[in-house]
Amino acid sequence: MFITVRFGEDKQQIFNPNCVIKILLQHIKKKCNCDKNDIVELSDETGSVKNLHSNLTDYGTEYFSERETLILLRVEKYAEGEDERLVYIPLLEGMDEDEEFIQKLNPNPKPGLSAGKSRPFSKPRGSLDSDEIKLSKTKKAMLTPKFNKPINKRTSLRNLTSSLTKRF
Repeated sequence: MFITVRFGEDKQQIFNPNCVIKILLQHIKKKCNCDKNDIVELSDETGSVKNLHSNLTDYGTEYFSERETLILLRVEKYAEGEDERLVYIPLLEGMDEDEEFIQKLNPNPKPGLSAGKSRPFSKPRGSLDSDEIKLSKTKKAMLTPKFNKPINKRTSLRNLTSSLTKRF
């Protein structure tokens, strides 16, 4: 059994839900490049939220059907007085424009709160904008991945290897 999770710019990832939901959600966050502190949830393609956070110790196979396709959601909590409201924001680009989908995710939004549009789509970790690519190409010094030691173009291979062997 597997499920397909859609996210980002029409990306999709396959997961095995035959594990505890808490572990499944952690793995989904990692593979889908979510922030460590994000709370994620899943919904089907019509907008029905699975409410997995209320059943973290259950197995995922109890909540999904074979080969089901799901949409990754970020959960944001809003407090107004003593009431707390969860707002689900789709992390699949373009879904925030589907009014029917957003209405089903967040049926009764509070006044002044735009359901599903509180924060723009965040780019996945490790991706670069075109401006960042230009900046990285124009940098004069590069960093070695293990030691974060600056290397300029004049550093010879011999100097580099001798400095590395001194550290061990």
